[in-house]
Amino acid sequence: MKEEIFAENIDLVAGRDGVNRDVRSISVMEVPDYPDGDVGRGMMILTTLSAYKNNIEAMVDAFRKLADKGISALVVKLNRLNPYMDVLPGELIDFANANDVPLFIISKVNLPFREIIFCVMTQLVNYKYSILLRVNQHYEELYDAIVKREGLADFVQRFSASTRLACICISSNGETLASSDRDHAFAPALISRLMEEIRLVEAESDANRPYARAGCMVFPAMLQDGIGGYFIVRMEHQLDEEEVFFCRQMVSFLSIKILEDYLLLESGQRASAITVDRILYGVVNDPEGLQLSLESLGFSHRGLMRILLIRDAARQNGSTLDASHYARFEHFKAYFRREFSGSVVHSFANGYIVFLALKQDMKLSVLKRKLLAALESPRVGSGFCLGCGAPVEKVGDIPKSFFGARSAVRFGHIFAPDERVHFQTDFLEVSAVSHLLGTAEHTAIKSNVISPIKRYDADHRSDLWTSLDVCISANSLKQAAETLSIHITTLRYRIKKIQDLTGIDYFNTNGRYLLQTASILDKIE
Repeated sequence: MKEEIFAENIDLVAGRDGVNRDVRSISVMEVPDYPDGDVGRGMMILTTLSAYKNNIEAMVDAFRKLADKGISALVVKLNRLNPYMDVLPGELIDFANANDVPLFIISKVNLPFREIIFCVMTQLVNYKYSILLRVNQHYEELYDAIVKREGLADFVQRFSASTRLACICISSNGETLASSDRDHAFAPALISRLMEEIRLVEAESDANRPYARAGCMVFPAMLQDGIGGYFIVRMEHQLDEEEVFFCRQMVSFLSIKILEDYLLLESGQRASAITVDRILYGVVNDPEGLQLSLESLGFSHRGLMRILLIRDAARQNGSTLDASHYARFEHFKAYFRREFSGSVVHSFANGYIVFLALKQDMKLSVLKRKLLAALESPRVGSGFCLGCGAPVEKVGDIPKSFFGARSAVRFGHIFAPDERVHFQTDFLEVSAVSHLLGTAEHTAIKSNVISPIKRYDADHRSDLWTSLDVCISANSLKQAAETLSIHITTLRYRIKKIQDLTGIDYFNTNGRYLLQTASILDKIE
């Protein structure tokens, strides 16, 4: 309104309380269905209202539709160039005042719309250009900070100083990475509430775009495989274009910093991987050397030790440069450090190894409950299972616990797929049988027991092998028959057929043990 063309030729007649509205674009309305079209928020509308002639009701209805779409102002040309109207209807003026929508009239009779459009567009272009200049300055400052390896704290302070907005960077599991700490705007209770809201948004949608929650604007920092963290701004007002641009730049640089952390993590884990391997595979036989190696990893031995192996049963190959992997790693580190002081977590591509420190051994039921709690975090996922090796006192016995944990994961996946925590002691019988793999005895059992039964099933489309598996797991033939949904007489016939094929009597103690051994070998082979 301070521009010369407005000040000298255009008068504000109503809606004065709305003069702080943003003008984002300008257009001309000369058709009656214009308000029903794609009218953008912040648009200034130029019109003669000739499309509505003397239909005041239609004029007010059109004005109402435009106001609902968030126009910035309505500019009307009257007088002799508009033969349908000499003065604005009182209904339009009343609506403009009631809804704070600026309503202008062009007092200069021969003022073309194009001069108004040129004036407004010049202002818009200059405004956009000034934003681009400032945004580019922000970009150069942030880029310079990256080159100088400044931390996230420096980034958020730059942002807060430029925008006077409180902001915070948090990891994908809710850990505060950096905060402007302006007026203590982000109290722990607010961060906790934000993380709850973020989890809800992520559960309901593909939340990779900014969204408002709990009086804040949340900007997810995206990496290739998912969300690596969040840049969050406390909204003391509606963010303007420049602030949104700056926020997006901050998110980009946050992603870079998080990726840098991933690289540091992977570098650190690779550096310690040699030490971990030497300990777990018994390369170092010197107890003192082993103790020093453990201490170099951060492990504090206070009594007993167990090795835990946490793996994703469905994942064969992976990378530590992975937002979800990084979040799980941070979760496991924090959890085991809190629950088992002195413990250490090591990350590898397909899972995590935990050196579990125990002052004294605890009941398996208590330990299982604690280990389950570690897997039940939303950041872990349902596909993960945990193998727990036997407790050891001497550092030289750690490999025994490690191989026990590895066997527990392997056998648990085969024999108890619905369970998430597996102990080495759960599979002592299976582990003993596994030592037959590749031996002459294994070959003999396969040739004389497994193959004849399976060959008969294939030739006659029968279920002898399945029936045998169920019988071995059941407490009685009656229970096995119910599980197979067959009559017990049918089951007895199948057992007799197995004896005919193999010469082994299921009802003989030695025979049952041999058939059970064959079943286990077939599963783990």
